[in-house]
Amino acid sequence: MISSVDSMKASASAKALWVEVRDSSSGERRVDLYAAPVPRTRGDRERLLNRLVPQIFPGAKLRTYAGGAGTFVREQLLITAHFGAIREGVELLPLEEKLPEPLASRAGQGSLFAT
Repeated sequence: MISSVDSMKASASAKALWVEVRDSSSGERRVDLYAAPVPRTRGDRERLLNRLVPQIFPGAKLRTYAGGAGTFVREQLLITAHFGAIREGVELLPLEEKLPEPLASRAGQGSLFAT
């Protein structure tokens, strides 16, 4: 049986939820990709982002939505989320996973981090 993550990786046009997090107090930055369905309409994408980001970062509030990307804030974190193409070789995280505090590098995704 092929999982939804495996089937998303198999498609050349597959997309995932991209979440970039910046910590204003430490300057730390990370990007993670989550296995998520991609809605077809702008309104549905905005609604889904507004539901998924607070699921990953409890307490995150939508600040702006434009050009297919949502910007959220939570305490010292600035979170930008959008749906985009999957990079080859990058692990997709399940939506149930919450990020550790403080932000820390995840093995296998070091190339996505900037210092």
